[in-house]
Amino acid sequence: MNEIMLPEMDDIQVSEEKEIKDKQPFAIKMAFLGTGQGGCKLAQTFGSLGFARVAGVNTTDKDVVGDLPLYLMEGFDGAGKNPAKGKEAAEEYKSDILEFCHEKFGSDTEYLFICVGAGGGTGTGSTTTLIQVAKDYFTALRKPVRVGVIATIPRDTEGSQVFGNAVNLLDELCDKAVAREIAPLILIDNKKIASMFSKVVSMKDFWTVANKNACSMFSIFNLLANQRSEYETFDKKDFESVLDSGIITFGTTRVPDYDSVTGISKAIRKNLENGLFATGFDFSSATCVAAMLAANPNVLGTMPADAMEHSVKTLQSVLHPRLTIHRGVYEVTNKALFLYTMIGGLAKPEERLNELKV
Repeated sequence: MNEIMLPEMDDIQVSEEKEIKDKQPFAIKMAFLGTGQGGCKLAQTFGSLGFARVAGVNTTDKDVVGDLPLYLMEGFDGAGKNPAKGKEAAEEYKSDILEFCHEKFGSDTEYLFICVGAGGGTGTGSTTTLIQVAKDYFTALRKPVRVGVIATIPRDTEGSQVFGNAVNLLDELCDKAVAREIAPLILIDNKKIASMFSKVVSMKDFWTVANKNACSMFSIFNLLANQRSEYETFDKKDFESVLDSGIITFGTTRVPDYDSVTGISKAIRKNLENGLFATGFDFSSATCVAAMLAANPNVLGTMPADAMEHSVKTLQSVLHPRLTIHRGVYEVTNKALFLYTMIGGLAKPEERLNELKV
């Protein structure tokens, strides 16, 4: 077994086919289109993790640093936290952006994600237009339309204007996800991210570390879904079923007491309480969950035989007894045992969104 290292319209002229190959053996070919400063940083982070289909759109090139392919919506010079300007720009350039997507993503993409930092001007205003552009991209290719959104929720210190912009967009996105007009919708709560990392990394490195940890969950699940396992396997179809479930959130927890089922149970509860990248969810609304255990062979050799069964029972007791559970156990090069979770089919996080309305 090979060891793997997990990362800490029809009327459109499609460009000549060129092979776009990810730098990691992912199960699903994913594309990420960032919009605005925050969204472009997310897309750029996905590129650093080995995803080849990454690009961005913005009304200015001043806040996009690095080698991310960028479509500049000229004539706006930023949106100044005014979503109306972001909407206007995306509507004016949507045909060009569609051609840009064909050029940068090719024709074999299976999921296309719009990445946005909710609350700004360009990203917040352009997102719904870009969702339609992404749908038109798949329609032109005569492929199943699989369009998702990855949106960050602002921190408490970002001000009332940002909160107002964010809550309007997030309300709309949540409604679209519940209606399966987009799937999945992944919410990354910057308030929660700040509580997890602000005391252990510098100001200079904070957003790089925060974005990498949040985005790495995609690469972890996408890598594991393409790996063999002599224990239990989480395959591509399992992954797709959770992605297609609507609103989802990710989490990760290190399991220190892996030689007892009670230690693993405690880690699962800690994961749901503290290890997730978003807050305010009613987990009883979840319809499915993926739970992955990954460690080196020596660690797995000390785990109780019924560790995964006990893990499933714990998840059912905390979430819902009739929850669909996808599970996997993998040998990797990590020295410790890690638990990765992906919870899907969630209801709108009313509690968290209401905080933004205050």
